[in-house]
Amino acid sequence: MTPLRARRNASAKRWPPSASSRLLPVDQARELRALWEEFEARQSPEARYAAALDRIQPVLLNFHTQGVSWREHDVTRAQVIARNGHIAAGAPRLWEYVEGLIEEATARGWLRDDRRDTAPAS
Repeated sequence: MTPLRARRNASAKRWPPSASSRLLPVDQARELRALWEEFEARQSPEARYAAALDRIQPVLLNFHTQGVSWREHDVTRAQVIARNGHIAAGAPRLWEYVEGLIEEATARGWLRDDRRDTAPAS
């Protein structure tokens, strides 16, 4: 993980920052923080659904740009499934759609097909 990504991840875990929470009355700041933590932990059906919607945007962006970022970073089919598989828990029908996009992107060469990378030796 790059230092920038590590800083972003660390700051996301602290959201909302104390300066932002001072903009809200204390009870609202606490409620917002609790909702954010519920979302991060995917503790409720609503949080799992929100997390599913949060993950679909990067998949759609990559798919509709012919996998520019995926190809640039040599992303595999398995990596996309691992990163986005929790969509199934929050929105099973949406996951079916995403699986179709992943398969099509793989067939078009926008995602590396790691299933072929692990062919058994003869």
